[in-house]
Amino acid sequence: MQNRRAILTVAGVVAALAAAAPAQGALSPPEVFATAQQGDLFVVSSIFASRTTADMRGVWLNESLGCDQWRRIRVRILVAFSPPGASRSQLVRKVKTRIVQNCAEGGPNTGFTVRASGLGFGCPNGRWRPGRYDFVTRTLHLATGLVATASAGWRVRAAC
Repeated sequence: MQNRRAILTVAGVVAALAAAAPAQGALSPPEVFATAQQGDLFVVSSIFASRTTADMRGVWLNESLGCDQWRRIRVRILVAFSPPGASRSQLVRKVKTRIVQNCAEGGPNTGFTVRASGLGFGCPNGRWRPGRYDFVTRTLHLATGLVATASAGWRVRAAC
């Protein structure tokens, strides 16, 4: 039951962020954290976009366990791009499963850094092409099933 409450809380935060994203996204690239908690266990997902890249990562943390503990997590990301006037999005999905150490320094550390040009969404100078971007990072702690999902939308208006 506590796991369900944590997921519902995170889902509420994500929904609020997604609703606010178009207004914020017009000003700057998104920076989002999402956290789920079950007892002393925290699962965290993040999205940090920049002018040319998006860093999308996850981690697990449990302060009641030592830093010598390792657990398996799965990080799934989705980047959706809709050019202006398009009725369909172009999707890129990636997944990574790793055994990760507790006590991660500096926050989420397992996942992906994707480049606009590497995804096929880049201008000649490497910046994101004009259009609507939706980023999702979903981190699953495999032993418990605890999930944290970060979601952000961003509209790029500047021409290449």
